[in-house]
Amino acid sequence: MVKKFSSPWLVTLLVAMFYTGWILQLGGGDPLTFAEIGTRFSTGDPHGSEGYDGQFFYFIAVDPTTAPAHIDVPAYRFQRILYPLLARLLAFGQIDLIPWMMVGINLAAMVGTAVVAQRLLTGHRVNRWYALPIGLYVGQLLSLRVDLPEPLALFLMLASLWVFDQPRFGWLWSAVLLALAVFTKETMLITGAAILIYLVKQKEFRRAAIFGAILVGPFALYQIYLFDRFGRFGLGSGGAGATPFELLPLGGLVRVAQTSGTAFLLFTLILGPIVLWPAAWALFSTAKNLWAGRWQLWTLALSLNALVILFLPTSTFREPLAMVRFTGPLVALTILYSAQIRSRRALNYSFLWLAALVLLVKDPLLQ
Repeated sequence: MVKKFSSPWLVTLLVAMFYTGWILQLGGGDPLTFAEIGTRFSTGDPHGSEGYDGQFFYFIAVDPTTAPAHIDVPAYRFQRILYPLLARLLAFGQIDLIPWMMVGINLAAMVGTAVVAQRLLTGHRVNRWYALPIGLYVGQLLSLRVDLPEPLALFLMLASLWVFDQPRFGWLWSAVLLALAVFTKETMLITGAAILIYLVKQKEFRRAAIFGAILVGPFALYQIYLFDRFGRFGLGSGGAGATPFELLPLGGLVRVAQTSGTAFLLFTLILGPIVLWPAAWALFSTAKNLWAGRWQLWTLALSLNALVILFLPTSTFREPLAMVRFTGPLVALTILYSAQIRSRRALNYSFLWLAALVLLVKDPLLQ
């Protein structure tokens, strides 16, 4: 009986609910604690508190028409429209329910991610418990903590990869799910590029064209709408204060070192084992497979998601919270790729990601 109800998704749910309850208790039971609303944007006070990015999705969910006046870079935030729109729809427009729906969506997405990862692992005949570091990755929990769309985006991305090889129209459903993921977080286009490369390598040119049209077409039209409404496209490296993507590998990390040796040391000690070492291993391993002509889908997806880590902006490198939020796909794809190539060492290493949960012991925002 215990074995029947013991599962990575259930552990993910229990831990995430405990964490949610803890944050609610620290915030006096107010679900808006997760949104981290600052007076600088909510009331327009230039000397007020800054808050955090989740507040922008809350403002969009409450009223998309007035939200731009309370957002740092409206086009950039509005391009991730699915998360706040879904919260508004599930709340039936009731403002008091929206904060609860934002938390609920992320909880459901984390559990859904664990379920899909579990199915993918068992499909590779690998122990399902390797799904636990995916469901409980610290970046997912921190995204839950601050009402950000990363858990929903990761769930949709993994669901897209899961259905891709299903009979009949699995690849079409994969395109739809990944398109939704892109409307949740535009960086899911990286995995979309991997799928398109895979289809072309398989000489599936018709499927590649249709997949690309579904994936890119609606998002491109939406970008035109954003330009018309806000005077700029949404695509970019971040909100206010963001620096551009680097041209040289690890240029952002080098700039952090040039600015502050202490910050560089802390980054490498804390995030090195979580981000840099796994990314380096992923690049090395996938490069060997690609060089040998093994252009499998999981290999391509991991290689592109690891490669982009090298060129992240300085503004991302200098903020550990941003780094762990960004690297959810890297973690998930590393584990699933390792399952495909039967790398027991890499799979066992993945449990070390759970050690990063220590970062949650002291809430990074609540003082």
